[in-house]
Amino acid sequence: MPSGQFWSSLPPLSATAGDAAPRRGSAGVLLVVGGVLSVVAGLVWWLWPSVSAFGDPLLVGVGFRGAADGGTVVVVGPRTAAEMTAVTVHARGRATDPQDTEPPVLWQIERVGPTPHGWDGDVELGKVPQGFVETVAPAAGWRERAADVWVENPCSFGSGPVPHAALRTGDVVVEGDTVMTVKEFRSDDLGFSPCLDDDSPRTDPRGLALSALGVGLVVLGPVLRRRR
Repeated sequence: MPSGQFWSSLPPLSATAGDAAPRRGSAGVLLVVGGVLSVVAGLVWWLWPSVSAFGDPLLVGVGFRGAADGGTVVVVGPRTAAEMTAVTVHARGRATDPQDTEPPVLWQIERVGPTPHGWDGDVELGKVPQGFVETVAPAAGWRERAADVWVENPCSFGSGPVPHAALRTGDVVVEGDTVMTVKEFRSDDLGFSPCLDDDSPRTDPRGLALSALGVGLVVLGPVLRRRR
């Protein structure tokens, strides 16, 4: 028989069951290992915002932009807006009472009810947004004396120096000299650190989803190994 006819008569080569079984077993081990790592990484991701907040308090960002009527708008991010309970304007100089540790308050509003749905947290100085009441009315010349604005929740606050130069409506000034867009500023917002008596510390649900995926891989791994 010619050699060409001999080779053409042979059946095509294929992987045997003995070859496929080790590959399935190896894949099963890799799935289990990857699943365990995913579970651990997901739990860390899920709990990290709460753990890091207690160990390293979050610094609430407070920025400023110009209002259409020429006023000054206090700008915060979406998480801060949902949690803030007061906005306070402080004057330059020392407190009027030697027992006080804070400088004089020129203007203050406090939350007393719900804010409009989708409220962005913007507060124009001197104007009371819905859901707040004015607890310290401004005196004459208070805008020129304004030094810092504090944005507060029941147990912490963030502050920023009030700029007195003309401000653009579309840019946010932070710490007196850093300029960024409103979108950039709000994207960096982490909100307030959880209060120590908060029964529902902040977590990241994406970490829980990763852990759930890891559990699925751990379950699937032994199934593949048993099919060896």
